[in-house]
Amino acid sequence: MNSPSNPTHDEWSPCQSGELEGLRGSLVRADRSRKTARALAAGGYATAACLALFAVGFLLNGPSAAVPAMSCQACYAQFDAYHGHVTEDTPMRAELVAQVERHLDECEMCRGKFEKRYPGVLAVSLAAAAPLVFFATRWRVGSR
Repeated sequence: MNSPSNPTHDEWSPCQSGELEGLRGSLVRADRSRKTARALAAGGYATAACLALFAVGFLLNGPSAAVPAMSCQACYAQFDAYHGHVTEDTPMRAELVAQVERHLDECEMCRGKFEKRYPGVLAVSLAAAAPLVFFATRWRVGSR
């Protein structure tokens, strides 16, 4: 191969053994690196887009959007109906059940009053309903 000491390039000389193969290997590695960098960048953009969509969805359908908050007075008024619903399968509107369960889950005072009035019932009912309450408070069921 020509050397830098021969600027006219009039005289070509043969390459050393393995020199062309080494150059080819360098080009292949550089090409792989560029392709890997492009793939990682595309994956990063896709991940960022998914996270952005998730954040927007969560903001639009936050916890308070699905199950409206209930006052302590309204929750206390539903104690008997909720107890009957949990222990005797007395019918109660699903939305009202979700509101009472959410309130009892979040309000320590009402949870204590319910537990005092109906000992042991709340622990069983909330444990069984926890997955449903989580789902109902995170996403609007049937609104899509």
